[in-house]
Amino acid sequence: RFGGAIADTANLLLGQLGETVSLIGNPLKKSAVHLSSVLDKSIDAVLCRSNAAVIHNLIHGLSQNHKVAIQADTQQMIDFIEGAQKIQNGERSDHRELMMFESWKDVIEFVESGEGSGLLPLAKLIEKHGGDLLIEILTQASKAENSDYIISTAHKAKGLEWGKVRLDSGFMYKIDQLGLNISKDELRLIYVAATRAKDNLDASGLAD
Repeated sequence: RFGGAIADTANLLLGQLGETVSLIGNPLKKSAVHLSSVLDKSIDAVLCRSNAAVIHNLIHGLSQNHKVAIQADTQQMIDFIEGAQKIQNGERSDHRELMMFESWKDVIEFVESGEGSGLLPLAKLIEKHGGDLLIEILTQASKAENSDYIISTAHKAKGLEWGKVRLDSGFMYKIDQLGLNISKDELRLIYVAATRAKDNLDASGLAD
């Protein structure tokens, strides 16, 4: 689906995974990879690591008066937000990820620990914007056929393709004096996201 530039980026990721057989881009296809952000409303898709990152990008897009569609577990997010609201109101939640907590303070302490870090971004969004506003924002997303672009998790993007794709900056890795520290699962996820692009890949969020 893509030319040499995107294939080269894919091969960088495959090399980190120990793959010895390289991808070859379509010689009849011209594609480009950008390490500084040059694609704005003209993008076709923004691909994110998590549902929380989808909401963050949705909020940004709506604030710019963009017509944005989302491809994520919307109902799953709303269920979590509603469960969080129950706890904030002093009730017990029957949500499977929240039913053990008696107070919102307990939730925050858990998500700020290493054990609960997966829920941290969404919990922080609830703290910052409030559950009612987040649910309203999620329901404001446009239908895909009427949107300027789609925001999706990388998992939901498997098997799909778009002309111009931007990678969100929220993928999990660390760079320090010892070099790059990233899991193989995360490399595979970034590989899936990067290879959804056909013409232009905005990788500025991962430029470092």
